Amino acid sequence: MCGRYARARPPLDYLVPLTTDHDPHLFDVDPTPRWNIAPSTRQWVAYADGNVASVLWGYRPAWAADKGLKPMINATIEKWSTSAWKGQWNRGRVIVPADAWYEWLSVADGKQPYCIHRTDTAPLYFGGLASVGPGAAPREGDGFVIVTTAADGHLVDVHHRRPLVFDAGAARAWIEAESADMAREIAQSGNLAADAFECYPVGRAVNSVRNDGPGLVERQALN
Repeated sequence: MCGRYARARPPLDYLVPLTTDHDPHLFDVDPTPRWNIAPSTRQWVAYADGNVASVLWGYRPAWAADKGLKPMINATIEKWSTSAWKGQWNRGRVIVPADAWYEWLSVADGKQPYCIHRTDTAPLYFGGLASVGPGAAPREGDGFVIVTTAADGHLVDVHHRRPLVFDAGAARAWIEAESADMAREIAQSGNLAADAFECYPVGRAVNSVRNDGPGLVERQALN
């Protein structure tokens, strides 16, 4: 986790609740609704200064490339203070807007997908880390990752990990925090608990990244 998510509202629906004294500035943002966002695609993220830019979902620093490792799409919160991530926790925190994410359970005849969204249908604000700033030319391997934490409550039934998810107020506090230590404290206190979410099975069309559309998030009965 998190390996696929949906973001289907107009950009300002996510950005207006995030704004304080910064008006959002959009850089090459595609407003097309997406219900099946996959890694290795360019998706938009919000920065503390109000800028919003399209960034590649996937980060491959030089040390990972040297070891032949694939691009990373997630960063576990438990490693926030390691040499690999401390710099981005200090300077590269971003918000990744979404409406839902997907998890998969292995069953006898394949992979059964589940959709997870807020029970009040409000937007999700994933905590993310980006290696490139707004408007900057990306270097080889630059991109963003979604921060994950241990699953809690009923979410454990579909996966042992889950994304770090904030409401708009906590999201603002997290990206504006003055240090990595402060950001970690906000992450621990502001991460929405499992009871804020609904989780239900959906059709297996979402298993293919070629499929998209609102039907992917519709509840499906299990056989």
